[in-house]
Amino acid sequence: LDGKVLDANQAAEKLTGSTRAEIIGRNVLMPDVMPEQDIRRAASRLRVRAAGGPASQEEFTVRHSSGSRVVAETNSQIVTLDGRRVMLLSARDITIRKIAQEKQEAARARTESDLRRSEARFSRTQRMAVLGSWEREIATEKMDWSDEVFRIYGVSKDSFVPSVNFFRDHVHPDDLPGIDAAIYELLITGEPCETVFRIIRPDGTQRFVRELAEVETNGAGDLVRLIGTVQDITDLRNLEEQFH
Repeated sequence: LDGKVLDANQAAEKLTGSTRAEIIGRNVLMPDVMPEQDIRRAASRLRVRAAGGPASQEEFTVRHSSGSRVVAETNSQIVTLDGRRVMLLSARDITIRKIAQEKQEAARARTESDLRRSEARFSRTQRMAVLGSWEREIATEKMDWSDEVFRIYGVSKDSFVPSVNFFRDHVHPDDLPGIDAAIYELLITGEPCETVFRIIRPDGTQRFVRELAEVETNGAGDLVRLIGTVQDITDLRNLEEQFH
């Protein structure tokens, strides 16, 4: 296990662009074939394997004699040959596969970037319109709010978990019966509904909101969740009162 190549097959010739005669006798870590960072990594792995460490699949960049770069996937095995411990090293060209993976990752990154920009635009639009969106699971009553709903209710997204109880506790008591009636009608008929009511924030301030709600069903037609929007219309109500 002195690192010198004892033999090489046609696959090794094809991978490196060198002849069998040119490869035999050279150190397996060839500086003109492998980049320096890959040589250091490969040397570390070879020492581990020579010491009896576990086998592992590795990827290294190989410089072909033509000047092109090839990505090789390698595996190694320690065997005894003519009384000597030698390492059988196999490598296969996975360049095409790596290029395809990189293209997929780049496309996914672009998609994720587009999604983040879309979400940012959505959040900005909601903030400008003082309009938030929400969902409420029928079975668990779990609620999910967009960022703007937290702002409308005057609570922090980082320290508050929305719930049906919180919602009911912070609707003005005089408006709660109307909301209950609207939700009941929504669940019975499945028809979207609109309600205007007052909420009382934890700090005691009162806001007017307009809420649109509808039901969402599964493939069997069963009710799954309520979804809707809520908009702070306090400024609009105050303006209307000034002209009446």
